[in-house]
Amino acid sequence: MAHTSVIRRSDTGQPVAWILTHAAGDLGALYTIPEYRRRGLAKWVVEERLKAGKTAVGGVEGGEADDKLRGHVWVSWENVGSRRLWESMGWVRGWSARWVCIK
Repeated sequence: MAHTSVIRRSDTGQPVAWILTHAAGDLGALYTIPEYRRRGLAKWVVEERLKAGKTAVGGVEGGEADDKLRGHVWVSWENVGSRRLWESMGWVRGWSARWVCIK
């Protein structure tokens, strides 16, 4: 399964918006270059990534396919813009994690 959905400029091939899927299935590295923001591109790549994931994973072997692909994404609480984007797509906060770094 391809793990990235990307939008590129048709004239240069330059990526302008993308998202990837980590091996554990969580979505990450959603990014739109600044001059292309607020055009719905981030939402589009998320939707395409979820569609591609649903096509790739299908249902459980021997069972019926689920009608929705369930995903999760990690967003830093301080990243208000990202939180608002995910909330605007209907995602809700399910749980929190606190990362601790030990030196």
